[in-house]
Amino acid sequence: MPVTALAVRRSAVAARHLPHLAFLVAAVGTLVRLFELNHELCWRIAPPTAALALLYAAGLAQWDRLGSWARPAWLGLLLLLWSWVAWSLPARLTFGYAWLAVPLAVLALRMPTRTARTMALGTLTALLVAALLRAGGGFDPDVLAPRRSPPCGRPYCSTTPSSD
Repeated sequence: MPVTALAVRRSAVAARHLPHLAFLVAAVGTLVRLFELNHELCWRIAPPTAALALLYAAGLAQWDRLGSWARPAWLGLLLLLWSWVAWSLPARLTFGYAWLAVPLAVLALRMPTRTARTMALGTLTALLVAALLRAGGGFDPDVLAPRRSPPCGRPYCSTTPSSD
């Protein structure tokens, strides 16, 4: 079966929409899980998560109508709402919610100017790092430069002695 231009075009369209679909599936899945838990915290997180998904979908639906200034403003609102929700979550839930940053980064790459792309990606990166550091209990410099070598003298070794 020969590959037609229509088949190539359809697969390109599907690939282009995959990050957006992943974002919406993750947001809706989060909402379903929150409603299943039926905890007080869930009812505090669900409205901003729903607002994030609705704002995301509304912006995508109006993408062609949004001007060169409206797209970065829309992404800025998404980043603000995403960071507010990520910051208000308990620390152990932040890591799961951080995955929503990936489609936002893809969206940032579609901004109309290089300046808008750079600012959006820089802001998203800073917000993500801040949320993850907060969730992880702060920055540990030993991750970058360990203070002492392991007892075996090799770069990586187990703490139990080997039998060789």
